[in-house]
Amino acid sequence: MRLTEVSPMHLRSLQTELLRDGRADGTGGLAPRSVASCRRVRARR
Repeated sequence: MRLTEVSPMHLRSLQTELLRDGRADGTGGLAPRSVASCRRVRARR
């Protein structure tokens, strides 16, 4: 998927997934602060 094709709904879904089960070791989700960092990185581009 191209970055120009990403919608707000895609980003919201990604954030929800990261919060729920985003850890690489599969033991749960990322901290809200980590997810916010991902959102800030995307906003800079």
